[in-house]
Amino acid sequence: MGPPYLKDILEEPGNTHCADCSDKFPSFVCTKLGALLCKTCAEKGNKVVNEILEFELPPFYCRPWPGNTCPDFVREAFVHSKYDSLEFTNGARQRGDQSQYFCSEKVGILSKKVKKSLTFVDRKFQLLIDRNLFLYFFKAEHDEPKVSVNLDNMNIFFINEKEFELPPHTILVHFSDAGITHFWYLRSTTSKTIVNWFNAIRYGKYHRICLNSMTNRDISSQILSSLSHPTIVTGWLNKTGPKPRAAWRTRWCVLINRKLFYGEDRHMDEPNGEIFIGHESDHYAVVLGVHESCKRPAGPSFTLHTPLRMYALYAMTESEREKWVSAISKVILTPLSLDDYKLNRN
Repeated sequence: MGPPYLKDILEEPGNTHCADCSDKFPSFVCTKLGALLCKTCAEKGNKVVNEILEFELPPFYCRPWPGNTCPDFVREAFVHSKYDSLEFTNGARQRGDQSQYFCSEKVGILSKKVKKSLTFVDRKFQLLIDRNLFLYFFKAEHDEPKVSVNLDNMNIFFINEKEFELPPHTILVHFSDAGITHFWYLRSTTSKTIVNWFNAIRYGKYHRICLNSMTNRDISSQILSSLSHPTIVTGWLNKTGPKPRAAWRTRWCVLINRKLFYGEDRHMDEPNGEIFIGHESDHYAVVLGVHESCKRPAGPSFTLHTPLRMYALYAMTESEREKWVSAISKVILTPLSLDDYKLNRN
């Protein structure tokens, strides 16, 4: 039990969560700054403090989140920006401290994973927010882009490099073009560089939302979360084909928003297939077990029901099955947005 004054501080509004990642039950206090932090954020580096240090934290900026799905480099970059560079204090944008992500145009070099290879090569990228475009150039000296991606059709994610077996400071860019889904893996040598690119893209999407809204005075947290979902569900699952008694095949699966993508390896550039997951009112459901017509699964199984087909799947452990069933159930119980209806039509 700590000193009485510390107990009183913990009971103050806003002091029940980590000042950086919002995790519950902070374990450490920074006496210099008066900040309450969880164990993870304290090792890297509350209300009153955040009113100063986060006075101009942009609403689109992706801050660290609780749990082990948040990469360490995201926490490290945020701690550096918040406490060392003071990027979110009063007057920061006017001073130019946020110019690397609060900008209408950005150009630079990032390393991109080569298709069907684990090799990363340097490529030029350009973000044009006024034109709603993210451009990829094969060579730095080229003026014409090899690929132009509309920001409305693009999602970005921080990924766990250990789970994906990729170098650190890597993000996943997901978009569809001419009916084909693409996964790009982009990285930088420093955490700050890739985090700046990530938030610059989020600003572009946020800017687009503000333009299309009646007012940008009160952009809800639900709308902000649609900028780019910070986490995705990934892992190995075994699935069968549509025919009865079809063989089980191991697939790397990625759940992004309302789509479950699957492929033969965890570095897939173009998924082998994808499953749209709608709302329960449209006859979507997930249940434990598989139909008796399926070959016997070698692990805990479940079935994803859609209006057109049943997808039989199994995981290797009970905890893995619980992870997938819980994530898919959450999607099925969530009503579709206008963007979701467009996604389903595509």
